[in-house]
Amino acid sequence: MLPAETDLAAREALKARVGKGARFDAPNAPAEDLLLARRGTAYFARKLMELSDEALYEPAAIDGLSRAYVVARLSCGAQHQALEALDNNMVPELPEELP
Repeated sequence: MLPAETDLAAREALKARVGKGARFDAPNAPAEDLLLARRGTAYFARKLMELSDEALYEPAAIDGLSRAYVVARLSCGAQHQALEALDNNMVPELPEELP
């Protein structure tokens, strides 16, 4: 089974498990981009959870900053971008059918 077929099968199995009322991506949503973003987010969360509290407050690779500060800046930056996009009506228009 190809990766795209595997993802499609997993998506259909999830829909069957959770039933009506659950939120799913629109059929014309950029599924590959969303999948990549979700995997990146999951990877970041896994790596973050591997750090002990002590390790989180150790110096980051950037001089003068702690790892906790870098994580906080990433989180706030992502939230800022999302809110700015909503405030400026920057929600992208998707074509009826994607190639």
